[in-house]
Parts: sequence; C-alpha cells; structure tokens
Amino acid sequence: NPNPFSQSTTIRYTLPENSKNARLVITSSNGVVVSSYSLKGKGNGQVVLNANEFAAGNYSYSLIIDDF
Repeated sequence: NPNPFSQSTTIRYTLPENSKNARLVITSSNGVVVSSYSLKGKGNGQVVLNANEFAAGNYSYSLIIDDF
C-alpha cells in the first residue's frame, strides 16, 4: 500500500461519529507540510494520492480530528 508507491496510493481512515472536523496532513521527511486534505463525513473514507503531485522522497501522514 503506501510505501513505496509509483503511480498512486490510497490512504484509508475512519472518523468517529462525534467528530466535528478532520484533516489528513502529508509531511515531508524534513517536517514541511506539503499537502492537507479536509475530510468530510463520518465513518470510513479514503484519500487517493497521485505520485505526480509529490517530489521523490519520504513522506508521512497524520490524521487530525478536532485539532488533536
């Protein structure tokens, strides 16, 4: 799945029913936020990342719910 990927990858997530806002944040290996996705709805969801949107390198992602 995410590591490594050449064309695209899918990040799946689950949002609690009582969440008010959520976002998925993609960060480069040197700590720079390179992308952020606002997530809508509750329950299961997914974000598809396309390799052509990112320079070659290592990235991590964080799911942030209600600013935690």
